[in-house]
Amino acid sequence: MRMSLAQRVLLTWLFTLLFLIMLVLKLDEKAPWNWFLIFIPVWIFDTILLVMLIVKMAGRCKSGFDPRHGSHNIKKKAWYLIAMLLKLAFCLALCAKLEQFTTMNLSYVFIPLGARGRHRGERHRRRGSLRSHNEAARGRAASRSAAPPPLPQDFAPEPAVSGL
Repeated sequence: MRMSLAQRVLLTWLFTLLFLIMLVLKLDEKAPWNWFLIFIPVWIFDTILLVMLIVKMAGRCKSGFDPRHGSHNIKKKAWYLIAMLLKLAFCLALCAKLEQFTTMNLSYVFIPLGARGRHRGERHRRRGSLRSHNEAARGRAASRSAAPPPLPQDFAPEPAVSGL
């Protein structure tokens, strides 16, 4: 079940185009469809991705697989699985809210996306804070050994514009 890059791009483009066409028809009130029907292309695409992901993860359980190769890969695939499930929860909650099946507050609808984004943000923030800490330490060491750079000769404040 291996897809080439061109096939994946074409599949993504096709489902995105189909979803956007259905969304525009719904928003222009040309189609009296249910919101759950509008999101079918998104769910079909997500189902294909989930099946491919689960097949790849199940392939690690077969006999003869050497766990020393790619041990971090399973963590990444597990994160992808969790992210896909959170996206599915968001789509279901959004459709339920748009169809007025529930009186749920709109901020509650976006909780799955927030949980998904917060985890990614924390990971990147930790990397960024380590980098900024190292850069600050290098900057302190450099400032002790060198004088500050001079200002450019043409540095002058802009004149204030008045009378408008």
